[in-house]
Amino acid sequence: MTGFITSFEEIGRDEGQRQLVLRQLTRKIGPLTPELHTQVSELKAPAILDLADALLEFTSPADLAVWLERLRARQEYERRYGMGWSDGCCDERRKITSRLVTRRIGKLSPDRQTRVAALGMGTMIDLIDAIFTIHDERSLRDWLDRVSNPGA
Repeated sequence: MTGFITSFEEIGRDEGQRQLVLRQLTRKIGPLTPELHTQVSELKAPAILDLADALLEFTSPADLAVWLERLRARQEYERRYGMGWSDGCCDERRKITSRLVTRRIGKLSPDRQTRVAALGMGTMIDLIDAIFTIHDERSLRDWLDRVSNPGA
C-alpha cells in the first residue's frame, strides 16, 4: 500500500512542479502558444526542474522554444546512442563534441583543442547547446573564457 501512495504523491508533486513552471514562464515571457504549453506540459520531472532553472534567463517565448529544441536533441541523442550524457563513455562524448566543433568552425588550434578536451561533462553539454552561436575560433575562445570565468 505504501508504494501505491508514494506513486500518487510523486504524480502530485510532479504536476505541481509543472504547473508552477508554467505559471513562472507566463509571468516571465508572457502567454505561451498552445504548442509551447503542450510541450512544457508533457515534460518529465527532471526536465521540469532543469527548465525551472533555465527560465530565469529567458526573455521571450523564442528562448523557451530554443530550450525545448535543445532538450529534444539531447533526448534524441540518448535514444539513438542508448546512453545519456551522465552515463559512462566520457571519451566517446568528448570525441563527438570535438567533431561537432570542428565541423562547425574548422580545425582548432592546439590551445583550443586542449581547452575543449578539458571541459567537464556539464560544460561540454553547454558547448553543444551553444554551438550554433559559435562561428569561428575567436567566438569559441570567447565562449570558453566566459564559462571559465563566469564572474569576469
